[in-house]
Amino acid sequence: MLDEAKIEAFVVKNSDFYRAKWRRFQENPDAVLSFNLAALIGQSFWLAYRKLYLPLFALLGLALVYGFSYGLLFFDNQELLTANESLIYGVNLSVGIALTAVPALLGNYWYWRKYQRTEQRAASRYSDIEAQERYLQSKGGTNVAGVVALILVLLVPFIWVSFQATRIVDTEGFILDARGPLT
Repeated sequence: MLDEAKIEAFVVKNSDFYRAKWRRFQENPDAVLSFNLAALIGQSFWLAYRKLYLPLFALLGLALVYGFSYGLLFFDNQELLTANESLIYGVNLSVGIALTAVPALLGNYWYWRKYQRTEQRAASRYSDIEAQERYLQSKGGTNVAGVVALILVLLVPFIWVSFQATRIVDTEGFILDARGPLT
């Protein structure tokens, strides 16, 4: 049986939504798929918001490895890129859909498992129910600062590339700054 007060302490926002989803996981231990619209729309940001750091870093790591692999394979190799254009498009689309769908379909389950582990730790550390709920609240809840940090981390490479795109190195090694008034 799900403990309403503990779920409320852990989830804080939208506890009714997660209670309903988690009841299904409790009734059917083999179930893992459950749709979450916020995870579909926000993917990594939803994971950071709900403090699901392990899946967040796993998905970002997979995206990073894929991006580096793509860049190494096709950087300065226009012939290979052109010859395999439709295959590359299909792979890129498939990877994008997978990175979007996985949090949307498994996010509720990941959150349920995090709740279970945190509840077990709380019960093993504290005999008092109120202390357990305080522990759940400290480990659960939401993390807006994590979302802001993620946004900043994702913006840094974009800003760096944008800045580098404004600089041109001529043949003698001089850097010509392309920023300035349009003429």
